[in-house]
Amino acid sequence: MSDDYRDRVVAFVDILGFSSLVRSADQDPELRRKIVHALRQVSIVKGPIEGDTSFRAQNFSDCLILTADNTAAGLWRILFAISDLTWYLLDIGVLLRGGVTIGNVHHDDEVAYGVGINEAYRLEDKIADVPRVLLDEKVMEACQTYAENNEVASAYLNARILKDTDGYHFLNFLLDVSLFNQRGNPADTALHAHGLFVDGTRVLNELQKMLDGSLDDPRVYPKVKWISELWNDRVSRPLEDGRQPMIGRIKFP
Repeated sequence: MSDDYRDRVVAFVDILGFSSLVRSADQDPELRRKIVHALRQVSIVKGPIEGDTSFRAQNFSDCLILTADNTAAGLWRILFAISDLTWYLLDIGVLLRGGVTIGNVHHDDEVAYGVGINEAYRLEDKIADVPRVLLDEKVMEACQTYAENNEVASAYLNARILKDTDGYHFLNFLLDVSLFNQRGNPADTALHAHGLFVDGTRVLNELQKMLDGSLDDPRVYPKVKWISELWNDRVSRPLEDGRQPMIGRIKFP
């Protein structure tokens, strides 16, 4: 058996509140369907750059390990998979936190281990804190390198990665709904049938419920506050002409 232990893009993802979600789904077939759909999308979604990525995904309880080749295609395959998973989980009122690095790992159908996984887990567990997916310096250096040689990688670097106030970079999982909400005409009621309006409105309502329900919980409130502020800043900021966009803002007490 060959020792397939090498540099790969590695992500460790934690679904926050998954135990409570599973309990709710125990007697709710529709919720179980949505959970399975969200988890399966990780392996189904296609990255924006063509090429074989040797992508692998493994989930156990509330955690997922994702790895792919250390290439532009592999890196963005991982980031798109996490972005889609984050959105589908938000749609059912669940938050996600994670870390992405580049490091040595062995990952086959049965076994996943390596220093890359250790580091991705450290980013998620010790540093991320709020529901964001952190990209470490190795990933950012790779993003810059790939952007120099690939127009698609350059466009996504500038649009799908943000820098937080503490200096860490994180995945902008709200880009699609942000673009829809900022570019759509609020007076065009036909856009209310668009999938991003329907899903975005539902996510807005879920976030508002989470915020309102966590006011007295010092463990949960800072996490929901962070993502709610991100929503208002990226998705529902006023338009250039001063009008409010179609999908509204989260209201703070």
